[in-house]
Amino acid sequence: MENEHQPLAPGTSSELYSQDTHTASESAFSHESRDVSSKPRGDGTPWYILPKRYIIAIMAFLGFANIYALRVNLSVAIVAMTTNRSAYINGTLVTIAAQEFVWSSHLKGQILASFFYGYIFTQMPGGSVAIIWFLLWVILVTESPVGHPGITESELDYIQSSTGYAEDRAKQVHPPWQQILTSAPVWAIAAAHFAANWGFYTWLTELPSFMTHVLKFHMDEGGSLSALPYLVMGIVVCMGGFFSDILRSAFGVPTVLVRKVFTCGAFAIQAVFMVAAGYLMSRAAAVVCLTVAVGVGGFAWSGFSVNHLDIAPQFASILMGLSNTFATLPGIISPALTSVVVENESSSSQWQIVFYLAAVIYGIGAVLYAVFGSADVQPWASSHHGYSSHLDDPEGPE
Repeated sequence: MENEHQPLAPGTSSELYSQDTHTASESAFSHESRDVSSKPRGDGTPWYILPKRYIIAIMAFLGFANIYALRVNLSVAIVAMTTNRSAYINGTLVTIAAQEFVWSSHLKGQILASFFYGYIFTQMPGGSVAIIWFLLWVILVTESPVGHPGITESELDYIQSSTGYAEDRAKQVHPPWQQILTSAPVWAIAAAHFAANWGFYTWLTELPSFMTHVLKFHMDEGGSLSALPYLVMGIVVCMGGFFSDILRSAFGVPTVLVRKVFTCGAFAIQAVFMVAAGYLMSRAAAVVCLTVAVGVGGFAWSGFSVNHLDIAPQFASILMGLSNTFATLPGIISPALTSVVVENESSSSQWQIVFYLAAVIYGIGAVLYAVFGSADVQPWASSHHGYSSHLDDPEGPE
């Protein structure tokens, strides 16, 4: 029996992706040419058996949860390690224990940046830290969908038709590195990713210090409130993905418009509220501004961060590795630069410089993405033969 998931031979009448009938912008797997809400057909699998791509998403979630826990813990811990411990006794604030480590602001910036030294070098090759997570990943995840022993035929067909390649043809595809590295849409994504991470990592590493030293929150309060903006952001990310798909599938809004509005709009709002946070010395008002500045950023992730799939579906993982490597630089640069600018952690005027810098970077990222961003499959990523779903062929293999 022939391979049920084989690609069509060049020149067949039912060819799904034809060089003669499709241009790069009309590629058969472009988001503009297919229903983004399409799902694999039912094949009798019990409802409680999760599709394998869902399992991969859950594993990715757990992996990121571990990574972000490592990131955030240091930002909060360093405040406790370098701050006097005080308590109110009979209405008077009294120091009950001196700071454990007397570190300069420059040294603290270098320590906060150290996490990203290793992070940046593992973007392309990948890797994991948590042993349990790693073992589960090895057991549950395979190199490709066709190699998974438990995947259903309908899910395999759905994944392969979405990317435009069957397994044997995917092995023949080699990344066109020159075209990737000289592609304006690729670097537009990288610029937006860099801008988003600059603000994100600035707050991720510095927010506990700002709340403790400028807004005068107690360390217990500061740690809890520092989590609030990211809780809001987590909710907004989910909402953004839902709304962007609704706009495209139900209202027919072009994908490129959705990507740019979500990304550039979020950056503009973040820039305004980030600057405002530096001038509002009311603790409640500052917390609201910080929450909006960080939380609204979730909409941007429904723009640039999924744009890799728009412009080059079969190379999306490579593009994400490339842009995320570039976008990890803010994690190294921002804490170190902040430590130089903010010599006195209690000085609101010095923190304002940090906020203005972040706002400028947001603005630059928004402009570059608005001008050079695209949602069309790029010529170097177009499939001319692609994949034909045998499930759609009534005369296909039995």
